[in-house]
Amino acid sequence: LSEMPSLGWDSVTVPGAVSGWVELSNKFGKLPFAQLLAPAIQFAREGFHVSPIVAQQWNAQAPRLSNQPGFKSTFLINGEAPSTGDLFKNPQQSETLEQIAITNGKSFYSGEIAKKIVTDCKSHGGAMDFTDFNQHQAEWVNPIKIGYKGYQLHELPPNGQGIAALIALGILSHFDLIAMGENSADALHVQFEAMKLAFADTYSFISDLNTMTFDHNLLLDTN
Repeated sequence: LSEMPSLGWDSVTVPGAVSGWVELSNKFGKLPFAQLLAPAIQFAREGFHVSPIVAQQWNAQAPRLSNQPGFKSTFLINGEAPSTGDLFKNPQQSETLEQIAITNGKSFYSGEIAKKIVTDCKSHGGAMDFTDFNQHQAEWVNPIKIGYKGYQLHELPPNGQGIAALIALGILSHFDLIAMGENSADALHVQFEAMKLAFADTYSFISDLNTMTFDHNLLLDTN
């Protein structure tokens, strides 16, 4: 492959959110882990009324994803993406969240959920296997930061895209946006261009830290 696929199983990496929930709960939480997931489990089982922005995004992506295995049966209602105000239920998700809750996330990486994910992946020619899930580990990392107008702004380090926001702020530190006028054409134009440049650098240079060939902090040098 010459580039990362945008559809199908090979566009998927091992999800880290669940292990992140567990780590945060273990380090900072005061409530039992299962109690933290109770509201999400209830919403998945009993449903929630879809908000306008979510409905718009859902409808925009449905034509592109409707042929993906399992999408129609899971995310469409009578073959259509839900509209604003529709009640959407996902009982299978509630079952998954319950398993995550009662096993403290273990089922997702080394138990029944992991096995089901890998089985489906393999049935559609995907590359991930059980070892990928079993060896997954959440990492505690130091945030990256940049100073702007007397504030320190922090983001997660690569491989995430948070650095793009900091690069843009570094560019904007060389402009007097107040003098340009709040929400003026000039002020907005400079901000748009700063984000375009920041994302250009992010897409060109940012990857996992162990594959980058230079210190990512150089992208935050405002001199």
